[in-house]
Amino acid sequence: MQEINLEFIGRYLKQKRSELGYTLKYVSEKIGITKKTLIDIEHEKRLPSLITLDKITALYGLTFFIDEI
Repeated sequence: MQEINLEFIGRYLKQKRSELGYTLKYVSEKIGITKKTLIDIEHEKRLPSLITLDKITALYGLTFFIDEI
């Protein structure tokens, strides 16, 4: 399992979206957030909520675990 630092979660999610060939519009519509919110997450201007992160990772076929809160 690959460990992802939350500091770089936006960069990681952007990379995975690109690898899957998904557009910002497609992902934002599928998970119910604005395109601007997704851009802000990918550019690390904001962290996704746990619900949003869960939706994104499910759409991308990824799994995430939270060890400590």
